[in-house]
Amino acid sequence: MSSYIYTNGSVAVLTTKLLSQEKLSRMAESDSVGEALKVLFESGYADGTAMTAADFESVLAEQTKQAAEFVKQNSPEPASTDCFLLQTDYRNAKIAMKSKYARKEPQYLTEGGTLDASALSSKIITDDYGDFSAEMAEALEEIDKKFYEGNRKPALIDITLDKAYYKQVARLLKKSKSKSVINYFAADADMKNILNFFRVKRAGLDKEYLLNLLLDSVKLSKDFFERIFDGDFERIQEEFDGTGYGEFVSCILEEYNGGTAFAKSEALALNYKKNLIAPDRHNNDGIEPLVNYYLAKQTETENIRLILVCLKNGVRKEEIEKRLRESYV
Repeated sequence: MSSYIYTNGSVAVLTTKLLSQEKLSRMAESDSVGEALKVLFESGYADGTAMTAADFESVLAEQTKQAAEFVKQNSPEPASTDCFLLQTDYRNAKIAMKSKYARKEPQYLTEGGTLDASALSSKIITDDYGDFSAEMAEALEEIDKKFYEGNRKPALIDITLDKAYYKQVARLLKKSKSKSVINYFAADADMKNILNFFRVKRAGLDKEYLLNLLLDSVKLSKDFFERIFDGDFERIQEEFDGTGYGEFVSCILEEYNGGTAFAKSEALALNYKKNLIAPDRHNNDGIEPLVNYYLAKQTETENIRLILVCLKNGVRKEEIEKRLRESYV
């Protein structure tokens, strides 16, 4: 219990340094990248580092890395927090595998996972999987086998490693003490499957393609998706109304019928998952404050990057505001 109290005391201090929605809005309303960077500097972001338009990516990457290092060094419950950090490991694994078969040097690797990004990449390129988790190693070996047999589609790498990630998360969560973290990842898998269901329908692909794509889920089984696949949208909506994802599916159908990307639905999914964790952010007897801080820092970094890139490319201020994710503070 004392370890949670100590860690969450540190989290409380770090949380005060996160940018508020008001400051993000001020950045979005800036007339230039330079003016937005001035708001960051005046807010003491990155300990008052004076960023330029040329180096903001490296500063943001360092902030993400520092947040992950804080989690790794201070987490009293790695079984819960590693589930979040592993996303970076698996993203780097995808990049390394694609680079290996394209015979190119891996680019855009990011730090902040449970494994050093360069070491992970080097081991993948040399087929040295012995130090990886059983789930990741098995997935990499499966990809190698299929590529050797001639199935060299880049999507195979993404699908196989995504499934491995969720298998590893499911194993880790058996040791988690946090109901909200468990619910977070259950909803995460469900909503990814729901979005992929409608993407497959929109692309005119068959049921078998969807079943191969689906992640293991606690709540919505593959049998559920197989059963509703050929139904009309009215019936499909009714089926989802009884799962707790009715509003989410209504949003997807609105975008589906309008022929637009599922941007609004993806944002709704992010907020849905946030609301499973955020209510427990003051629980000093659990892991939730640390998880909330990590997710808040990720959201902050993504929002800053979005604002600066949009300003650089002349995107209208109203449009930037629409694209911002909800802040955790």
